[in-house]
Amino acid sequence: DAKRTVQSELKSILNKVNKKSEGVCVHASTLGSLEALLSFFNSSNVPVSTANIGPIGKKDVIKANSLFSKYKEPHKRVILGFDVKVTPDALSLAESSDIPIFLGDIIYHLLDKFRKHVEDFKELQRKKVEQDVVFPAVVDILPNCVFCKKSPLLMGVLVVEGVLKVGTPLVALKSLTEHVLIGKVTGIEMDHKEKQEAKKGQEVCIRVEQHANDRSLLYGRHFDHKNQVTMLSVHLIVSPRSFSL
Repeated sequence: DAKRTVQSELKSILNKVNKKSEGVCVHASTLGSLEALLSFFNSSNVPVSTANIGPIGKKDVIKANSLFSKYKEPHKRVILGFDVKVTPDALSLAESSDIPIFLGDIIYHLLDKFRKHVEDFKELQRKKVEQDVVFPAVVDILPNCVFCKKSPLLMGVLVVEGVLKVGTPLVALKSLTEHVLIGKVTGIEMDHKEKQEAKKGQEVCIRVEQHANDRSLLYGRHFDHKNQVTMLSVHLIVSPRSFSL
């Protein structure tokens, strides 16, 4: 009877879990603590997809991993344990499966750990996006500051418009319809210090590298200071292979 009562209570508690949502997996030591945990997470807008009682074992990680594989939001691929332990084999499998497990014996602290995990994930994604974003930039070549005329090109430039960043692909405009692909900015130096970007009005020295299979471009022959230099627009890209340094 006692077993049936526990199972009935557990079933009642698990009815509060939205199994169709992308949520975290939670474990608690008792029925009471699980109910309190689910109630607190619900009021804190933390979705929960599965819940259980007892220590986190290898089977729990396997089940979670199968569930997480369908998730579109990776930061929710987390197991949270309230006042429970993790078996060594479960911990090992979780690490190899890239599934974070956070433990705590105070609900608030457990929530803080999860929120920090989410913020860290978002910050990492933001940095990744920043690395791929190309900011509009127009520069003029300083004719007396061209130190290397072939790849890697070293030359002084004045940023006329926008922001010049490391990673920006540059082209020299020959006309409204013709351009020469110069290469990608791999270094920016100002006052003998390496910079990640240069803003409008700043004079800097830049290092520009061409594709490994196309290093025949020469300053003075194919382009010079008379050509305005700007970032490679998506409208100018002929093929994805045309610029993969």
